[in-house]
Amino acid sequence: MAAVSPSFCEEQFLCCICLEVYTDPCTTERHRDHQTVSLKEEGEEQQATLKLQIKDRRVKVQEIQRSVEQSQRKAEAEKQEGLIVFKALVECVQQRADSFKQSIAEKQQKVKEEASQLIEQIQTEISELEQREAEMEQLWTSGDHLHFVQTFTTVRPAPRLSDWSENTIRTPSYKGTGAQAVSELRNQLNTEIETFFEAELEKVEGKTGWEVGVAKVSVDRKQSVGSQTVQKGYWTLRMDNGDYQTSDDRPVALFLQSRPENVGVFVDRDEGLVSFYDADIASLLHSFTDCGFTENVLPLFNPCGNMYGMNSAPLVLTHIGS
Repeated sequence: MAAVSPSFCEEQFLCCICLEVYTDPCTTERHRDHQTVSLKEEGEEQQATLKLQIKDRRVKVQEIQRSVEQSQRKAEAEKQEGLIVFKALVECVQQRADSFKQSIAEKQQKVKEEASQLIEQIQTEISELEQREAEMEQLWTSGDHLHFVQTFTTVRPAPRLSDWSENTIRTPSYKGTGAQAVSELRNQLNTEIETFFEAELEKVEGKTGWEVGVAKVSVDRKQSVGSQTVQKGYWTLRMDNGDYQTSDDRPVALFLQSRPENVGVFVDRDEGLVSFYDADIASLLHSFTDCGFTENVLPLFNPCGNMYGMNSAPLVLTHIGS
């Protein structure tokens, strides 16, 4: 059968070996064993493949964008938490600096007060002596030396004066005040830092990442978490550093009041339902409805990566009674 020019009103076939187009399947001796395909079916398949490739890439773009958004949320949360700690440390330093300056100022003020009291007492004596000196000069100018001596010896003898030779201001030792303040600061900072690390360790005592749920028998349950969606046959709940989200085609973020320690998974095949519960308080976390199971499903448990020991705790499977 000779090749013919394409016609839009006749079904056409392509010989997969010689790549010639026919209006009927190839039956000549030359092409009898050659495989042929319908051009219409081939074209439709290529278009479907292209659409799927576009869709997969759009889903991947959305997945990347969600990862960036999630990363941004985590970065902002960690930054704010870190800034709170740094603020507390800076306040410790400032408080100790203020206390150090106050200690120095108080010692110096005490010196000033003691000096002021001594000066006031000495000035009182100086005033008395200056007054006596003026009286002596006045009487001395009279020339009556006998009267002068009698007056300032018996009538107005010299006032009793203090011996100031032993009185002095003892300057306090400021040496070591700075070292003591820094030592106290170090102890306080160590306490604040230890408190911070204890709080951080409490966050990672349990799992920092996990995934639980069910998946179709036909799918790869070891596929990367980001590629597992309901559309592909995965119904799961995931936790990553305290963030909870579902495997919906557009993941739903769950804002839980507390972190569940035991998560229960309930599947009702007839109703097309997959539900997740906080098993300790029997509280519903999330439900997938209208799942429309077309095949059997298997449990999916993913402890996620070790994260350098931060997620080393095991994912323990336990039976939850009805």
